[in-house]
Amino acid sequence: MMRTFPKFGYNPVTGEWNDSLKGDYCWSSVNYREAAPDVMTPSTWSLIWIYINVTDPNRFPGEHPAGGNICGRLYFNLSLISSLYRAIGQDARKTKLGDLMGSTPAELGIPAIPFSPLAVIWYALPGMIKDRMLTRRDSRQFQDYIAHHPG
Repeated sequence: MMRTFPKFGYNPVTGEWNDSLKGDYCWSSVNYREAAPDVMTPSTWSLIWIYINVTDPNRFPGEHPAGGNICGRLYFNLSLISSLYRAIGQDARKTKLGDLMGSTPAELGIPAIPFSPLAVIWYALPGMIKDRMLTRRDSRQFQDYIAHHPG
């Protein structure tokens, strides 16, 4: 007899956590694998989940997870970022997030999350603008930093 469980991500029979069951998202371990290179303990996952989904300064509209746990490993929700950029008419692969997106080909159909323009303006745009401003500031300071820290 096969049991089925609601798609909350946790299977109480096996104890396995799988956020890929939460929705139609494209998941990637790019950059996140550096933060958690091995299978996480439940305590590590709890702290990472709180940071990614609760205290992260970048606010995202809706109940879509920014990161997830798939069989104990940390993954990034590419669909979320890709959809936010698509909502403002940009391709995330052609922005500074290109590295985060990895070498995802244009043919790869990253599932889109529909966002209303108001949600994008209210939640995402302020963080995107702040991020661009900080990137420009850091780019201007880079040569000075290298000159003072040659090693």
